[in-house]
Amino acid sequence: MSLVAVALAGTLLAACGGDDDDDSSAQTTVTTSPPGVTVDMVGTDGSPVGRVTFVETGSHLAVEARFTNLPPGIHGFHVHAVGKCDQGSPAFTSAGGHMVLGEQVHPAHAGDQPVLLVLADRTAELRFTTDRYKLSDLRVPDGRAVIVHANADNYANVPTRYVREPDATTKATGDAGDRIACGVVAGAATGTTTPSGGVTTTTSPAGATTTTARAATTTTRQGVTTTARAAGTLDCQPVAFTPNSEDAASSIRATGLTCAEAEAFVRIAGRQTSSGGPAQLDVEGYRCVRVRSVQDPLPQAFYECTSGTRKVTFTRS
Repeated sequence: MSLVAVALAGTLLAACGGDDDDDSSAQTTVTTSPPGVTVDMVGTDGSPVGRVTFVETGSHLAVEARFTNLPPGIHGFHVHAVGKCDQGSPAFTSAGGHMVLGEQVHPAHAGDQPVLLVLADRTAELRFTTDRYKLSDLRVPDGRAVIVHANADNYANVPTRYVREPDATTKATGDAGDRIACGVVAGAATGTTTPSGGVTTTTSPAGATTTTARAATTTTRQGVTTTARAAGTLDCQPVAFTPNSEDAASSIRATGLTCAEAEAFVRIAGRQTSSGGPAQLDVEGYRCVRVRSVQDPLPQAFYECTSGTRKVTFTRS
């Protein structure tokens, strides 16, 4: 009897061990990207001129801006109080004044930021980290607006040795002048929600429409679209470089960023790669590696580009 009991106990232990192995193999690790928003910027004629991203990094916000087709020179660059970019004369005054949190005066407004230097080729890039506001300060019900001004911001820096007292314009805006570009940071959706076929559409009291599908959130307000940073991996649209459809990047996949960001990146990276392109290269802060190449039936190269937790893969033909 004792031998039978020992054998039975051994069988039960082996069975339990098998269950543990199965449980271990079923474990999954999920990595999500930091929360943030991407803002598409338009000029006074409604044409796209760039993109600004806000990403939480601990207790701070990392801000990254890229622009094209702006006048060369130094320009004021602020977050404004209201998420509206109405065309008009003058343009974008619907955005109100600088974003203010509490009792603040220029240049200590929460929305005051470093100036933007536009190069002779009409492009500009700016990266900085701020603790003046949080993502939640941007995602208020009425939203916020990102504004590029026609002139430089002097930050109300008028030395006391000048006899005249600075006027209200200098004190409020730093004499940054007219508004030449605008983008809406969509407000938090607090209105009605309608789910349909796996896609959820939400309308806020301020009239913003938010559509959520496949872990990406796109919000349209006043004709300007804002895409929230997506967690997970997204399948994006191909990018063509010439009217010849074979000169293109396809099978674009984005991890830790939106499709709009990934496609914009591929438009740059794709011009530095080809079906027989370099084995590796650095593009816009990403390290891109050619994973493999094929020649039949069409010459193609498969690239993987990474920058921290962000990854973009694409096929170059």
